[in-house]
Amino acid sequence: MTTPRPVSIPQHAVTVDVGAGAEAAVALSWSVDRDLTGSGLPGQVRAVTGASVGSGEISLEDTAVRTPWRASRFLPGGTVAIDADGDTGTAFQFSPKPVARMVVTDVATPTALSAERSLTITDDVRAMRGELTIPPTLLIGTSGGINATSVDAAWLIYLAAKAGGRHAVPPPVASAILAAPLCGNFDAEVGTAVPSVNPNLFWETDPRGRIFAYQAPGDYLLTEPWAVGETVYVTFTSKAAGSGLIQLHPDDAGTTYVMVAPASSFECKVVVGGVETLGSGAWSLPFDKPDYPERFQFKIERLSATQTRFSGRDRPGVAFAGTVTLTHPSLPAPITRLDWFMNVAGVQIARADDAALWTPPTATIAASGSTLDAVVGVGSRGAWDLAQEVAAATMGAVWIDELGNLVYRPRDVMRGAGVSQGMITADGVTDLPWSLSMDDVADRVEVSYRPANLTLAEDYSVTIWEADEPIKVGPGRTVQKVVDLDNAVASLLAPFFPIWSDNLGLAPAGTYSRWAAATSANGGGTRPNDSALRVTAVQTSASRVVLTIRNTTSSTLWTVDSSGSPTLILRGNALARPGEPVTIAAGAEATAARNPLTVDLGPWVQDADFAAEALSWLQAMTSAPMAVLEQVEATQVDMGIRLGDVRKLVDPTFTGIGAKVLVAGTSLSAEAGDLSQRLRLVVLAPMFNDLDRALVALGVTTFDQFDTFLGSKGLTTFDDLDTWLLTIGGL
Repeated sequence: MTTPRPVSIPQHAVTVDVGAGAEAAVALSWSVDRDLTGSGLPGQVRAVTGASVGSGEISLEDTAVRTPWRASRFLPGGTVAIDADGDTGTAFQFSPKPVARMVVTDVATPTALSAERSLTITDDVRAMRGELTIPPTLLIGTSGGINATSVDAAWLIYLAAKAGGRHAVPPPVASAILAAPLCGNFDAEVGTAVPSVNPNLFWETDPRGRIFAYQAPGDYLLTEPWAVGETVYVTFTSKAAGSGLIQLHPDDAGTTYVMVAPASSFECKVVVGGVETLGSGAWSLPFDKPDYPERFQFKIERLSATQTRFSGRDRPGVAFAGTVTLTHPSLPAPITRLDWFMNVAGVQIARADDAALWTPPTATIAASGSTLDAVVGVGSRGAWDLAQEVAAATMGAVWIDELGNLVYRPRDVMRGAGVSQGMITADGVTDLPWSLSMDDVADRVEVSYRPANLTLAEDYSVTIWEADEPIKVGPGRTVQKVVDLDNAVASLLAPFFPIWSDNLGLAPAGTYSRWAAATSANGGGTRPNDSALRVTAVQTSASRVVLTIRNTTSSTLWTVDSSGSPTLILRGNALARPGEPVTIAAGAEATAARNPLTVDLGPWVQDADFAAEALSWLQAMTSAPMAVLEQVEATQVDMGIRLGDVRKLVDPTFTGIGAKVLVAGTSLSAEAGDLSQRLRLVVLAPMFNDLDRALVALGVTTFDQFDTFLGSKGLTTFDDLDTWLLTIGGL
């Protein structure tokens, strides 16, 4: 079926820094390769997961014939940008598409007299090579019971990207009094989250592939109050125009400010004592702004206790518009908290109009679907290693794209969920070389995961820490003790009482934090009174608590009981430690298996349902060999095809294929006026929504119609049905 590929007349631009700043280069040739590789799954085929760091080469002419030893030196370490247009035409028609934003790692020349220079380039993940200490995390809600709020494993990829200078949402600005990224974790980076139990707490992915929170987990406390006479700037990214909502209020929960961001206008409302005052204002339409998709900003001025002015904008560099001044019942109280939102991410409340609030995203991170009760006992990793580890555990993929941005997509997207992103036809490629391998077939699949060991209570009966040595506190003195929890995280700490007190029956034995004290180290002497020590606990992180112990008496005290045993007990309502691995399996018995597959999802999967889904999927994907198409050369370069795309491949004449494929590898190269493109494609199994779309398109909506349809197609066996299913992927 080989079709000759016509020589294209490419337009391309190469800008490179080899020691003297960015400069346009005379490129003789270049190539850029990207390939999803690196997980422990067989052949990187079945689960179509992995990671990619692109690499390539450039050959250019250095007319100045620079060397490493001249005053004008030729050195590696600088940046490189390649843009190209696969269409033929003249220079004035050049419509460049990004190919690479990389860094030069090596430079060389074939001879000392040659002006030719060879450059090796790669995606820049240098800032992600350093160690990242993963912060222990445990958020507990208290409304209607004690429960952990869910953290999505994608939060770990958010942290890894952030450590490498790539941001899914703008980082907190200097004047922020609240900043909540909401990229898989409800905790705030500026301000304090006070979660409750909300049945609608979950993470979703918007059509642009970004994680967002459906609803707030509870209140967020601002770092400082927002008083009458002051102005704040409320900025957030919405799931889609018209779906974002923010609600602010003082400590009186019956009084609120509400802002909604529809497509062509915004709505605002002030509620005081049940009286609503409404307004709306128009702003520029939020279209054609790819650097700031669905990001909105409100300027709110508290002119007086009875007047508030709202204005808004949907992009930087334009004036605030749609000014609305609301006159409402008196509201003298300072605003102290954000108590509710919907369909947003990257919320910030700042005192200043800071351009950094509009920092374009350099990471696109989707929800993984793997919810974590707690992040504990995982230590540190290199940031890029962490991103790859979490992507592999969640059966997703992470890579650096053509603009140098980080991309994470979850399992369902990588296996073809949703409508395909375009079509590849037989006349668009020179050939379709394919291969099948039994190495990708497993007769037994084992999946291990590690849930957190979570202990919850409602009566402050969970022991979090106990002192193993007495603490001496001089008369009238104060001592601080820093408690680092050993491989554990805690929440909802209990107040301290003397060990002999039940606080009028409210604190029975075995509950609440406790202290004992004596005037001698061996526990002798008269027992001090109930207020002899004032002990408070301040949690500075999920795994660190600072105890402050103040002696209110005129005698030296030791924190021991009457027998001289150290007695200082910290209790609370929530404690999490690393759990033991849980292994589930499907397929042949372990003793009979000849080609087993074992996958360790580690602490990044804690939910039994997610682990069971992963097992079921892996078993289905490894039950039979599936084709891989390597080095598929395009007859006409399509610059729109990107790594991670899911497309429909159609070749009714030669191979008979008509299926969804994942673009698991791309290669672009240019030389002597010729631009070529090669792809690695993985054939994906059809999913239920593919079948559903196909049948609806054919008018098949009932079981009787489906039965008639099967007969009309001659599909009388499961093999017949399997063959037909392969033709519907991506419809």
